[in-house]
Amino acid sequence: QTDEVNYCANAIKTFDLSDDGLLAIDLKGAYSFTNTAKPQLGVADGKIELTKKVFNFTDDQDLKLKIGYSAREKLAYAQ
Repeated sequence: QTDEVNYCANAIKTFDLSDDGLLAIDLKGAYSFTNTAKPQLGVADGKIELTKKVFNFTDDQDLKLKIGYSAREKLAYAQ
């Protein structure tokens, strides 16, 4: 019997769209596979997110708005 090992590689790159860093685009990528499967049979995932930060939204809180799209799930999301 063979033990199964999972491998995963992740990458994140952020591009600031404003000089103050409050508006940014994040590109995220991931690839995972097991040692028993061929690498081309692994699972790839990619996401793009637009993030807007609002400081001092209330006296004690900051706000972070995020909208994105997941290529693997083919689904848009907001947070």
